[in-house]
This record gives sequence, structure tokens and C-alpha cells, in this order.
Amino acid sequence: MARSLPSSSGSSSPPSPPASKPTNTLAVTSLPKVFFDPLILNMLRDHFAAFGEINQWVPLQGFGRVIIVYDPHTECVRSLFRAPSVPLCS
Repeated sequence: MARSLPSSSGSSSPPSPPASKPTNTLAVTSLPKVFFDPLILNMLRDHFAAFGEINQWVPLQGFGRVIIVYDPHTECVRSLFRAPSVPLCS
């Protein structure tokens, strides 16, 4: 026998999403293959290093992305993650 959920009278709002947890990892996605040239990768790394000390730099050409893991104690990384999304190319 199937049970039904109790209904409440009146309208109910949808559940709020769980609170997000801070992260020190950034995924730069949708990069064109030309961005994986060593010279351009070095320029990208230098650009993202301006936001904090990079712990891991992982270019994944097959997926068209770069994963960047910052030192978790770097203060300026927080401002990077609060910044709006900015396309690197159109």
C-alpha cells in the first residue's frame, strides 16, 4: 500500500538550496585548443597567479579546461571567486 505525503494548507515555498562551501579550486572551461600552446598556457598561469599562490596547475586539453588549485591561505583568492564570470575569448 502506497503512502501519501501529508498536504499542508496554504502555499509552500520551494526548499532553499544548501549553503555553498568555500573552495580553493577554479575550473576554467571551454578553452579553445590553441590556448594549450605552452606559451599561452604560461601566460594564463601568470594571469591567474596574480590572484594568489597556485598550488596545482592542471591543463586538460582533451576536456578544453584548466583546473587551478590555489593555496587555501591566500587572501586574494576570495576576491577572484566573488568576481563575475569573464570570458577569455569570444
